[in-house]
Amino acid sequence: SLVHNKYSNIKIAEELFQINYIRIDKIRELGYNENELMKWLRFIAARNYEERKNIAEGDEMFMEFNEWIDHYVNDDLTRKAMAEWNEKIMTNKQIKIAHEQGIEEGIEEGMKEGAKQEKIEIAKNLLKMNLAIEDIEKETDLSKEEIIHLKEEN
Repeated sequence: SLVHNKYSNIKIAEELFQINYIRIDKIRELGYNENELMKWLRFIAARNYEERKNIAEGDEMFMEFNEWIDHYVNDDLTRKAMAEWNEKIMTNKQIKIAHEQGIEEGIEEGMKEGAKQEKIEIAKNLLKMNLAIEDIEKETDLSKEEIIHLKEEN
């Protein structure tokens, strides 16, 4: 039912109003239990003229509608617009994928950098304890040159 935005206790068309959410991609996966609604949904979800024609076969209204769609919707201008729209959708998907990959790579890089910083801090503490460079090298997996550089910094 519809609800008044200011007075939520007032309901409008409580018995008459219904919203259905239909996923066209899922309609394509359904079997062929034919009632009129299912036939319309399969017709709408059809990917091309031939698929619509097969669904419309034997029903004059569906066949006329299929011809109308082919004539008025599949003109060159509409095809061009649809191609551009599909290209934008693909571009947006590619941007989203690249963005997600960038985030993952950034997190991974950050974790590596954090682990490296932790090793450097451990090496600095071990240097303060006057441990041999070779021992620090074994404990931290830092190179001898990196450890010597840390020693010279302090």
